[in-house]
Amino acid sequence: MCLDCDTCNGRHRREDLLRFGTRCRCYFLRLRVPGLLRARGRDISFSRDRGNCIVCHAMLAPDERLHGDVGPSLEGVAGRLTEGQMRLRLVDGRRLNPSSLMPSYYRADGLKRVATAYAGKTVLTAEEIEDVLAYLMTLRPDEKR
Repeated sequence: MCLDCDTCNGRHRREDLLRFGTRCRCYFLRLRVPGLLRARGRDISFSRDRGNCIVCHAMLAPDERLHGDVGPSLEGVAGRLTEGQMRLRLVDGRRLNPSSLMPSYYRADGLKRVATAYAGKTVLTAEEIEDVLAYLMTLRPDEKR
């Protein structure tokens, strides 16, 4: 069974596993398809039970009615921050600002008042962090402004 791929849901050929080990061919193909990464990243960003970025940030999404204003707008964020700066903010933004309200999406240790079911778990997987990052990198400032 493919251990790290939710793209195929385990529907892959035996020879793919023999060739690629514990990851199937579609996992590696996914790494080469930036559009898929961006689409998944957008889905995670807007998902109310995963990233939920929109609850705090204004985002370029006319199809979404309610946007937050607690955090900075994410419109044009790729023009303001580098990929590394955005990754740090997603993984553990409290390293930059300990009083930040933004959740640390890939931190599992040193947290307080965590429900037992979530203890030792991160909000997003490393793969999901990279998907969200791929989406955020498309949010460049409008050239017409």
